[in-house]
Amino acid sequence: MDREDKNTLIAILAIVLVFLSGYVGIHYYSGHDPYFSLVTSQSMQHNDHSSELGTIDTGDMVIVRDKSKVDLQTYLEGRTTGFMTFGDYGSVIIYRGDYGSSIIHRMLLQIEVKEDSSGKYASILYLDSYPSWESVDSPGTELDPNMLREDIILNDLGYRGIDVYIDIEFILSKTDAGVSGYVTMGDNNSIIDQSSFYGTDFVIAGLVTEDRIISVPVFEIPWLGCLKLSLDGRGYIVDHHSPNSLPSLGISILGMLFVIFSLYVVYIGAIIEKRRKDT
Repeated sequence: MDREDKNTLIAILAIVLVFLSGYVGIHYYSGHDPYFSLVTSQSMQHNDHSSELGTIDTGDMVIVRDKSKVDLQTYLEGRTTGFMTFGDYGSVIIYRGDYGSSIIHRMLLQIEVKEDSSGKYASILYLDSYPSWESVDSPGTELDPNMLREDIILNDLGYRGIDVYIDIEFILSKTDAGVSGYVTMGDNNSIIDQSSFYGTDFVIAGLVTEDRIISVPVFEIPWLGCLKLSLDGRGYIVDHHSPNSLPSLGISILGMLFVIFSLYVVYIGAIIEKRRKDT
């Protein structure tokens, strides 16, 4: 094998090593198997008609980490610490719903269900730091965030600044004393997952307890999941919710191919130049 062939082989091995190192690195960093998840719904989008970088959109892939590797924060806590993920305060989680589905939504707040001689009540962490919340039935009444028995409303919440009802009475009626869990909601939704709006029982999930949490999305890979959805016959989901995803993916792939081709041309040019000097 001559010197030029050796150099080519070394370059190929270097490329393989880079990809292999990346795979091992992501696997170790994630600590979860699988270390990615495909987004198939619009519930986390920040734009109703297109995909945006930095948010979780239909057709995106997300790199996830095991919950043991992440410091989870609710939306309320994130407002006090400045912690943000995917375009808003607090952590986004993937959790197991009541009927086996996997749901990717944001943690809004944490409720601890307690009990005294008068019955069960809810204590909501960091609620006292939220600038605008009140009783649904008695607006203006001063409430203790650590001893709630009535529904409340959080005003001007999230990137859209909407008013969100927290169905305290319903949650208490469906949750045992001593249970601590999270209230969750999709960024593009208007109703929390634990809402009485869905009927007499939790349709999506009760309070999301620690054992329900499957993994924690930490990084977005935009548009890549569109290919799988299209191959699975579900391309209409992307066409309806984020029609710009496939064109953006195509442009990105062409851009990467152009960069790879340019590097190859530079490499070949260096070999030709070296040959010219050696002759």
